[in-house]
Amino acid sequence: MNNQKINIRTVKLAFMILLSGTYLACTKADDYKKFTEKGEISYTGKLDSVKVMSGNNRVYIRGLFSR
Repeated sequence: MNNQKINIRTVKLAFMILLSGTYLACTKADDYKKFTEKGEISYTGKLDSVKVMSGNNRVYIRGLFSR
């Protein structure tokens, strides 16, 4: 009988810790706005079909950007 009380207390304690951890992990719904203040960021795609041509003290790189 004593083991059941210990198990119930352990389950209650684990549930309380899980519940408080979930509550503390939440942020405001508009918290993402601080990352988008400067506007949208556009990243280039991968460079495909690369051709490198050399010359006198120069390099010419030619290719296609894919999405």
